Amino acid sequence: MKKTLALLLALVMVLALAACGGGSKAEEAAPAAEAAPAAAPAVPDAQAPTIGEPSEEPTGEPVAELFPADGYSKDLEGYKAYVIDALKSDEHAPPEIVDSTIEAIQAITDGNDTTFDMMIRQGRILSYDEFIG
Repeated sequence: MKKTLALLLALVMVLALAACGGGSKAEEAAPAAEAAPAAAPAVPDAQAPTIGEPSEEPTGEPVAELFPADGYSKDLEGYKAYVIDALKSDEHAPPEIVDSTIEAIQAITDGNDTTFDMMIRQGRILSYDEFIG
């Protein structure tokens, strides 16, 4: 009984790997799809995640908070100071990365420089246009 179960699980794993291999034949994917439900328990519809909707489960990534833009002059030098202060307030950023990024920020001559993109995407800072607007 144990050997049969072990062989069945090994077969399902091989078929799953073959299905994920990127093969273009539909015949290879069909046996894997038929064999997988027999070995794995089905997930009830109430527990199945809906495509396109965010999951309520935590991802383990820190949630970024928008750094307040109050008190800074609404020009490029004020934006640089704003970004540097936001960067310094991030406790997850390694000190050597903070130092090198601050040097890069101080050398910037355009508010739409790509150096700001990562922090904007993380939701830590406003874009330059939003900051001066």
